[in-house]
Amino acid sequence: HAVAMTLGPTLEFNAGITDDDCQHPLGADHVRSVIDEILQILDVPDASAGRTLFTDLIAELGLESTLEGVGAGSFGARREIAFSPPPSRLLTNPRRFDEASQLHLIREIA
Repeated sequence: HAVAMTLGPTLEFNAGITDDDCQHPLGADHVRSVIDEILQILDVPDASAGRTLFTDLIAELGLESTLEGVGAGSFGARREIAFSPPPSRLLTNPRRFDEASQLHLIREIA
């Protein structure tokens, strides 16, 4: 459930990848190409629509789709969630996370 809540915001975050923040060995163009394939499979026009699709799916499954709804809406709780993944886990994401982007991602789980 927790990972599902991050799928849409992470898709949208990764869609904004640049050469400067790409940490994937095949480069930002490759990552954008893969994201385009994912969007085609999901049959959505862009990452924002993909995010909405994931949020709607979570709701259809009867799961809460917001941090507030699962009791983690406070700034402290969101900050704890943002920094709970071990740094090695974040290295597997194609776009580099920094402190600001981690907090932004968690804030995006409205």
